[in-house]
Amino acid sequence: VVPVGAPQTAGQAPSAQKAKSKAPDAKAAPAVTPAECAEAVCIYTDGACSGNPGPAGIGIVLRYKEKHKEISRSLGTATNNIAELEAIRVGLLAVKNRELPVIVFSDSSYALGLLSKGWKAKKNTELVEEIRRLAASFPRLRFVKVKGHAGHPDNERADQLAVQGAS
Repeated sequence: VVPVGAPQTAGQAPSAQKAKSKAPDAKAAPAVTPAECAEAVCIYTDGACSGNPGPAGIGIVLRYKEKHKEISRSLGTATNNIAELEAIRVGLLAVKNRELPVIVFSDSSYALGLLSKGWKAKKNTELVEEIRRLAASFPRLRFVKVKGHAGHPDNERADQLAVQGAS
C-alpha cells in the first residue's frame, strides 16, 4: 500500500524477481483527506464471490468533484481474487482523463500487493499484467488500503454493488 502523500505509479514497483512471494500483514494506510479527494478521482472498488470460485461480481464507486458514477457487473463464475482485480481494472478504465490524480481504494491486500508492492503473481498473471500496464498510463495514481466493512460509505456501497453483481 502506498502511504498517502507518497504517489507511486505502477512503473515504480520493485521488480517481480525481488518481490515478496508471501503477503505480509496488510495495515490500513492513513486516511486520505477530504482535500485530497476533492482534487482527485477517487475510486472505491470491491469484488464479491459466492463460493470460491462461484458467482462473482464487481462494485465500483467513482467520485470526481461533483460527479458520481456507480458500476455493478456480474463476472459469471470466478474467484474472489479475480473479482477484486477486475473491479480495479474496470474502475481505472472508467477514468476519462488519465492526467488527473487518481486514488484507488481497495480492501484487498492481495490486489494491492500485486499492484503497488510488486508482489509476483502466481495466478491470474494475464489480468495482473493488464492492470499493471493500465496503471502505468496514469502519471498520478496511488493505491490505498481501506478496511472492509468498517463503515466508510463509498466502500460499503462498492461492496453492495459487488454483491448485487454476484447475485
